[in-house]
Amino acid sequence: MFLHIVMLAGIAGAAVPLVLHLLNRARYRNVVWGAMMFLHSADARRRHSMRLRQWIILAVRMAVVVLLAVALARPVAAGRLGALGPNANVTAVILLDHSGSMGYGRPGQTRMDQAREAVRQIISTLRRGDEAALITMGDFARGPAPRTTPDLQSIIDSLDNPQFQGSGAGVTNIADGLTLAANLFERQNNRNRELFIVCDRQALNWRGVTEHMAAAWRQRVAATGPLPRFIVIPVGGWETDNLAIESVAVASPQIVVNQPAEIQITVHNYGSAPRAAVPLSVFVDQQWIAATTVNLPPAASTTVTQSLRIRTPGSHVITVRTPPDGISRDEQFSLAVDAVTPINVLVVRDNRPMLGAAGQVDYLTLALMPLAAVGHPAADATAVRLLTWSAQNDWTNLDSQRFRVIILDGISQLTPAQARALEQHVYGGGGVLVSPGSRTRADNFNDLLYRDGAGILPASLGRATAADGSDATTILGIDLAHPIFSFLRGLPDPIPTATIGRYFHATPRPPDAQVLASYASGGPMVVAGNFGRGRVLLITTSLDEDWSTLPLTNFYLPMVQSMVRFLAARPSRNLGPGEAIVAQFDSGEEPIATVTAPDGARQDVPLQSAGDAFEARYAATAQPGIYVVVRGRQTQDFVVTRPRDESDLTPLPPQRWQALSSQLGFTLVEISRTPIASILSDEHSTHEMWSILLAGVLALGLTELALGRAWSARTSRTQMP
Repeated sequence: MFLHIVMLAGIAGAAVPLVLHLLNRARYRNVVWGAMMFLHSADARRRHSMRLRQWIILAVRMAVVVLLAVALARPVAAGRLGALGPNANVTAVILLDHSGSMGYGRPGQTRMDQAREAVRQIISTLRRGDEAALITMGDFARGPAPRTTPDLQSIIDSLDNPQFQGSGAGVTNIADGLTLAANLFERQNNRNRELFIVCDRQALNWRGVTEHMAAAWRQRVAATGPLPRFIVIPVGGWETDNLAIESVAVASPQIVVNQPAEIQITVHNYGSAPRAAVPLSVFVDQQWIAATTVNLPPAASTTVTQSLRIRTPGSHVITVRTPPDGISRDEQFSLAVDAVTPINVLVVRDNRPMLGAAGQVDYLTLALMPLAAVGHPAADATAVRLLTWSAQNDWTNLDSQRFRVIILDGISQLTPAQARALEQHVYGGGGVLVSPGSRTRADNFNDLLYRDGAGILPASLGRATAADGSDATTILGIDLAHPIFSFLRGLPDPIPTATIGRYFHATPRPPDAQVLASYASGGPMVVAGNFGRGRVLLITTSLDEDWSTLPLTNFYLPMVQSMVRFLAARPSRNLGPGEAIVAQFDSGEEPIATVTAPDGARQDVPLQSAGDAFEARYAATAQPGIYVVVRGRQTQDFVVTRPRDESDLTPLPPQRWQALSSQLGFTLVEISRTPIASILSDEHSTHEMWSILLAGVLALGLTELALGRAWSARTSRTQMP
């Protein structure tokens, strides 16, 4: 390999001595005369010897030109020959896959165990004076920029640290690892460079390595010196069998104590064979409460529903586990939930007949408190208080902790003071459900609650449809993915058969308002929006039977209850790695909260004022698991969930391996067949040979001078009389 291959064109200069020699011979002309016949036989041997000497001198001169051109091209030699160069020390960079898939296998025989042994073998082939850097891929925690170290034993010792006893929490992206290696090479002066990648065969690892990326990477590395010797060492086999709990979700937006709640468990079978009756165990705060089974087709996922009850209010952790199979970290999934006492709901109406009045049925209250309406002793999920709207009531006593949800049920208008009170309620974390009716003044709501998109109302209200029902429509579209309508999932026909006689036209607020249900006419029926820490829902038709037949359907009760639970729900305590924990507490005397990480480490976090509450923020969440935040007697659980991408063990096909090898210029080494130490021991480094060649040029030049002098002196003595 040559660093300046264009200089090899100088080899053509070796023809110059030959041309000069031939031109010099052309000057002489043979003249035959009689006396020469007596000298011919005696002079023949001398002339033959002179020609041989001339050709030897010519060859030496041509060799000088050739060696000089090759030296200027800066050749690089490998192995023991290269070690003769002046820069014999090596800079080695090792990229180690530490992602979730490396945990596949039995204890002591995981892919990570094989990878650690491969790294040890690589380090063992380095010599004194060499430097190395170990860069892990698949970890969320990113420390300072990696650096090389001549202390090779420290790298070997680090492989016994607890962090390498199992797999990491993230996803390996080899393209990112190559970028880190290039950054490190740019900071080094040593041109004897080597790059190793130790990873499993998972196709996901190489998703970011495209042909364009590979070409750009090679060009960048070549700009700082010769391309490194590049070896990829895959560990593990070609297995794809793995069971993973993909997700656990609560079907209802909010769990109420002593009320049945359903959790939806999704399990994925990545193998090619079906699995029957796979057991699932459900735990709440590490206490077993239920068990079920799931049948899994090959290469597919299945969702099962399990009912449970939580008896005490507060923060809890639901955990679902399967028997050991494949990747150990895929065998369980945890979910942080809040269980609350019955939700206090304030329903505000104009002065009109209430529940129990002659000829009037309060469908909304019946839907929110069905058990109380029939005298059932069990508690309902909500506790409703009715309030008659009055312009004299400024609602300054609204408390988002006392009334989690406020429902504006067909009221005609609001005062500015009432609108401000509602905004403060939502901003502090409360929920508001707005349902206009025949008395509602759209312009009043737009002026005070929508405020050109700056208020809490997620849509501006337009005109109401005709009172004669000529614009009657039905429900056409429902967002089944939203928690409000999760109760409809799995039904063969989830769209309710209800007639909407009248409704308000509405224009959702761009860009954050979300339309959750629509009419067949195309207008929005349910629009959701966030404001501060709270939520607001707008349903553009009435909640009573005046405008629709919704209260007469079996869709009405679960819809209303689900809306209230959604509005009352606290912010999710389930995060991804790196997302900050924000724990909210009521007022109290303790100025700090204590955070306990999954590894048991504790840290005190100061509280900051946030309106009428306090917040503790904690950002060091790179480690997946359960975080517990405690302030006095208040406890909140948070769960940081690792990504499930690493559960897919689909290997990279051989054709793709070949393409990557060609694009990046690496050699694939199977250590299961040949120990890496035996491959690297004799050919471990590359070095420039220009200095050796220049020494050869000097030696040949001196040789040519010596031979020229010696043969000239001998010729002179021979010609003397």
